[in-house]
Amino acid sequence: MTDFRPPTTQSPEVSLRRLGLGLFLVSIGKSSVQSAVAGVLVAAKLNFIAGKSDRISLVALIAVVSGIASLFAAVFSGNFSDRTRSRWGMRSPWIVGGGIVCTLALLAMAVAQSVFMLLVATSVVMMAFSAQLVATTAVIPDRVPEAQRGSLNAALGVGQLIGLALGLIISSPFIGNPGKGALCIAVVPTLAGLIFVMVAREQSNKDVPRLPADTAAVLKSLLPPIAALDFYWAVSARFFIVLGTAMLLSYQLYIVTDYLRQDQAGAAMTLRQSAVAYVAGAIIGGALGGPISDRFRRRKPLTYLSSFLIGASILLLLGWSEPWAMIGYKAVNGFGYGIYLAVHGALATEVLPNPKTRGKDLGFLTVANTLGGIFAPMLTAMAVRLGGYPSMFALAAFLCIGSALLIVPIRSVR
Repeated sequence: MTDFRPPTTQSPEVSLRRLGLGLFLVSIGKSSVQSAVAGVLVAAKLNFIAGKSDRISLVALIAVVSGIASLFAAVFSGNFSDRTRSRWGMRSPWIVGGGIVCTLALLAMAVAQSVFMLLVATSVVMMAFSAQLVATTAVIPDRVPEAQRGSLNAALGVGQLIGLALGLIISSPFIGNPGKGALCIAVVPTLAGLIFVMVAREQSNKDVPRLPADTAAVLKSLLPPIAALDFYWAVSARFFIVLGTAMLLSYQLYIVTDYLRQDQAGAAMTLRQSAVAYVAGAIIGGALGGPISDRFRRRKPLTYLSSFLIGASILLLLGWSEPWAMIGYKAVNGFGYGIYLAVHGALATEVLPNPKTRGKDLGFLTVANTLGGIFAPMLTAMAVRLGGYPSMFALAAFLCIGSALLIVPIRSVR
């Protein structure tokens, strides 16, 4: 593509390998902490500072408020990263800065002694994650030609899924001491951001012309893209698949303890085993999905397949309330999601309407992720109250599989 520029003076091949490694490592760091916070630490913290009868509702409340906060962070950070001019480029300051803010918020979470303080700390953590995610996602269309975006999105996506699993492995021993768990992982986001800058250094863009900065131009730039129907189909599909998968994410601890009837030790073991299965599936799925879609230049068929696999995996828990079903669900789900993030991520970059506003536009893709996270706990709480965990599993599977229908109308990508 004419907009591709190698990020260093090395050959493009070497630069892309280093970029892929940097994306992989920062994604692992970010997602491991996000998984630990959303999947275990918030729920475990509530065991100590809230009544047992209030836990489900409070998890939903914290997820909704922190999700709304991260939604605004995605839009603003994407927009202002497009406008950033520095010796470190336009994305790196946001990747590093997001990590530092996240570290500080995790320290606050560790000492939180009230629901309100936990809510504020979690919201700041999620806002920092959102800013970091938008910046790292925008790196790919900034620096990678379309023919190789599937493979680079695989590095980002597999790193994300490995991080999600590692977060459960790391945090599960801290179910009884979540404050200590938050302290132990606090340095990870900052370290991940610094490693990215060292491994995949971004060129200075101080000499790049600045975008208009008057009030009217800035306000206009915050609006969603127009005349970009394919982009909105892709964003909608991402929203529904995130909605379905996130219905289980924040309640993994309660699924294992309440639905699978595991004690604390058994829950920790099941979470660790399911995390390992998830990592294995994600690595295989991402390693296959991204390169295959690049090789044949077809994104949609693999998006359909992965959406089906993600939804079908949840049905294992609907059919069997046994620890092995949780492990099997995570293995198949990881495999499907590894394919999905690589292929749908590449598809999304190919339907962006304007190369000058990639960060802002990809911020709206992050909004789809965020909105899925906002509505998922509310849907989960409602479904569990109406029909128990089985009704929640059925609804989540339906949303994931049905999301594939929203890819069908896209015309600009095969």
